[in-house]
Amino acid sequence: MISPSLIVDAKLVLLTMGLVTPRVLACLLILPGFGTRTLTGLARNAVAMAIALPAALPTFYAVQQAPPDFFLATILIIKEAAIGG
Repeated sequence: MISPSLIVDAKLVLLTMGLVTPRVLACLLILPGFGTRTLTGLARNAVAMAIALPAALPTFYAVQQAPPDFFLATILIIKEAAIGG
């Protein structure tokens, strides 16, 4: 049986990656080497997540201390994508 704390941590990791990846993904879209013709969707997302990993640890700690609700998380993801672009 899966521990409930493991499920909570997985949820926080997904929220963290959802918060840090849009900025990097928007930056990658405007760079010529990472455009839509060079990298396809899955590969581009994997590269964006790999580049965003250094920012994920402090964000995970902040999300773990005070997890945002759905509305705040949505607004933060939109803001991050707008800053990246």
